Amino acid sequence: MHAIDGLNRLQHTLSELRQLAQKADGLRAKEGKLAKNPNRALFLEGLFRQKGRAFEPYVDELQQSLDELQQQAENLSQRAITARLEHFETRFTALNRAIRQQRLTDDTGANVRPILNAVVGRYRPLYEKLKEYKDYERRLDQKIRQLKNDSFMTMQHQAEILRQYQRLGRCRQAITELEERLESLEATWRQ
Repeated sequence: MHAIDGLNRLQHTLSELRQLAQKADGLRAKEGKLAKNPNRALFLEGLFRQKGRAFEPYVDELQQSLDELQQQAENLSQRAITARLEHFETRFTALNRAIRQQRLTDDTGANVRPILNAVVGRYRPLYEKLKEYKDYERRLDQKIRQLKNDSFMTMQHQAEILRQYQRLGRCRQAITELEERLESLEATWRQ
C-alpha cells in the first residue's frame, strides 16, 4: 500500500512537470528553437529512449514507465520497485533540470546566453561522472544479486557479498555527494 501511495504522488508531480514542459515547448516552438536540430537528443544516451528537442515526449516516456510500474507493482518485490523508482527519479530529475535550465537561458536574453552556456558546459563532466556512478551502482547491485542466487554459499561467497555491499555503499555516497554538488551549483545560477 505504501508503494502505491508513493506512485500516486509521483503521478501528481509528473503532471506538474508536464505543464512546465508544455509551456517551455510552446515558447520554444514560437521562437523556432524546436526546428533546429530536431533529431538531436537532449540527454546522454541511455537515459531516455526518446530523441528530439521537445520536452513533452520525454514526459510521455516517464508517464509510460510510471503507468507500467503501477500495473506491475503488486507482482514486484520491494527491491524491484525501489530500483525502478530510483531509475525513474534519475530521469525525472534530469528532465526537470533541463526544463529549468532552458527557462533560465531563455529568461536571461541573448547577451548573457554565451556566458551561461559556458558555465553550464562546465557542469557536463559532473553529469557524465554521475551517469558513470549510476552505471557502476547498477552493476554492483547486479553482481550482489548474482552472488546471492548462487545455490552453494561458502564463506568466500559471503565475504565477497560483504565486499560488494561495501563498494555499493561507497558508490551511493559518492552519487549523493555529486547530486548535492550539482544542485548547489545550479542553485547559484538560479538566484
